[in-house]
Amino acid sequence: MIPHISLALVALLGALSTTQKVRFDPTRDLPGYETVRASPDKDDYPLESFETLVGNEMQPEELAAVRKRWEEERAAVGLTALGL
Repeated sequence: MIPHISLALVALLGALSTTQKVRFDPTRDLPGYETVRASPDKDDYPLESFETLVGNEMQPEELAAVRKRWEEERAAVGLTALGL
């Protein structure tokens, strides 16, 4: 009886690990993306590098790294626009 429980537990854990993945959508996953995309200054932002990721399955850690890169690049463009 215990082997059946452990097999069920392994199957459940496997299912949980796959449900943590999300399909990347910049409009949902990147704060301010829609605003930047609609702005007249959108050409100053590296939108293409994020648009190429649309639909990619990501683990939470991968998504966090993409969000961090988005925030860093957005800040860099903002500083450049200010002449800094």
